[in-house]
Amino acid sequence: MELVEVDATLVCVHNPVGGDRISSARWLGVPLGALLGTAGVRPESDQVLTHSVTGFTAGLPLEMVGEGPTPLVALGMNDEPLTIRNGFPARLLTPGIWGADASTKCLATIELTTWANATDYWDARGWPRVPGAVKPGSRIDVPADRSTVASGPAIAAGIAWAPRRGVSGVEVAIDGGPWQSARLSPHIAPTLWRQWALTWQAEPGEHQLQVRTLSGDEVQEENPAPPYPQGSSGYHTIRAQVPDNGAQPPRWRPRLAHTRADLTGRLRLAANAPPAWRRHGYPPPTGLRRPVASRTARPATAPTEPALTPTACSNPTPCQRHLIHYRDHLKGGSDVHASSIASRGPRASSRCGSCRRPAGIRQALRRQQRHRRRTQQPADHPPARSGRSNTPPSRRLQRAVLHHLRSRRDAHRRTCPHRG
Repeated sequence: MELVEVDATLVCVHNPVGGDRISSARWLGVPLGALLGTAGVRPESDQVLTHSVTGFTAGLPLEMVGEGPTPLVALGMNDEPLTIRNGFPARLLTPGIWGADASTKCLATIELTTWANATDYWDARGWPRVPGAVKPGSRIDVPADRSTVASGPAIAAGIAWAPRRGVSGVEVAIDGGPWQSARLSPHIAPTLWRQWALTWQAEPGEHQLQVRTLSGDEVQEENPAPPYPQGSSGYHTIRAQVPDNGAQPPRWRPRLAHTRADLTGRLRLAANAPPAWRRHGYPPPTGLRRPVASRTARPATAPTEPALTPTACSNPTPCQRHLIHYRDHLKGGSDVHASSIASRGPRASSRCGSCRRPAGIRQALRRQQRHRRRTQQPADHPPARSGRSNTPPSRRLQRAVLHHLRSRRDAHRRTCPHRG
């Protein structure tokens, strides 16, 4: 098959307004339409389901293969073979579609199926079944937000994208004034971003800059929206300070203002996301959720001591991970004993080579077993010795396990050669 080159910009659906989850490259590969034509397409098929060697799956409507920018099974990037990080040996590339749905890396198989018979990775997580097109967007890179600009002529510059139809213009508004047209870099392909620049007069004081993209008769969406479910929208806005008479403001002020603006944006995004989830039917109804274990369920017999085989250290802080797993297990409400660590699966049992079960955990486990045996004895069984702690054995064991994991985590941080 003939190889083709495509210059394309990929945008992550989680990219916020003004974010950096976007990049461009020149891709080399085989058109997906030609590949499917050679294999043959059944009339009832309406979905192209791609499978990765990692188990990830993503669905693409079959009609998108023949319309708009050409989908590609990419084999190379920027005149070089794909790297492992970028999807070696082959990956899907669909310009103009959010990367989550149209850029499956490390392709294993391409399946032709129907929407009714197959679901993908994102369907199970409440995202729209049919992938959406990337919205026109833009970003201000110079000057940086909350930065200081010298008085006089100044440069504002950044990038703009509209992968489905291409960027036809970029406009910038200063302090809420009229929109001014910016200069654009040469047009290479409609699927590729374009750089823009504008010269403006910086006067002493604080100034606000906004940017928007024009794509034919379409104008970038002004109303802000979170990434879920159709990608973020809104004008990228920054503030720049122009000092009077060349005086420089204290360094902490721009940093504090930038931190405040970042926190405000994150809080606004967090507040807008749950209503958007509910409007699109997520989370699923109660009957479709994963069943939760009962908090009162306890095993009938005493647990046996698990065999935890220590392995070589592959994580700078493995005990931190085990501590988190054990806490999650306690929150689940199941019975507390040392075998709960093994019940978390192989991730919990893969521990640092220096992590051994101390005598405190063994003693706590034995105390718990003795307590259970005493509760099963007849009524005339002699009472327990006086002067012992009133703390239940399960609670003492819990404390012993957490204390051990914390101590091994701290010791590992001091001695591990892989620590940063």
